[in-house]
Amino acid sequence: MVHVLLTTDGSELSQAAARAAFDVVSDPKKVTILAVSEATPELVADGGGIEGPTMTPAELDALLAESNQQGEAALLGTSTLVPEGVDVDRVLEHGDPGATILAVAERVGADVIVVGSHGKGWLKRVFLGSTSQYVVQHAHCPVLVVRVSDDEPDADLGSDAGADAGAGTAVT
Repeated sequence: MVHVLLTTDGSELSQAAARAAFDVVSDPKKVTILAVSEATPELVADGGGIEGPTMTPAELDALLAESNQQGEAALLGTSTLVPEGVDVDRVLEHGDPGATILAVAERVGADVIVVGSHGKGWLKRVFLGSTSQYVVQHAHCPVLVVRVSDDEPDADLGSDAGADAGAGTAVT
């Protein structure tokens, strides 16, 4: 039984990653689709010093509600790409994306993790970091990374971009 953890943010990149996943893992028995929001009450409301919160409680609630709505939309959109007859769970979590992906993979017993990655240059990765790189380095199971070069706009990805590694997409 192959259990795929499919990460999504609703972007065309994550959609291409999903399509690529189902080309590589042609007969999954279970798919868990995960959306991770970095908008946590601690992160967005803390002023970081003695000045107090930077948002009112109402502003914080509105931001978190919007984040949840975007996450749910991403989960639903990605779930349409799962082959018929496959058991699907949708999970929305809040926190650091890399650490959260790994925690959920462990919790659900994923056999493979699928992530999308923009092809950042070496210098950008050093200063900005990379969620996909973090996941690859720390995962307990294989990781499928579908990469799109920064030179290729997301809009150029066709519906079969992940399948044939075309249009600037590479499965690594």
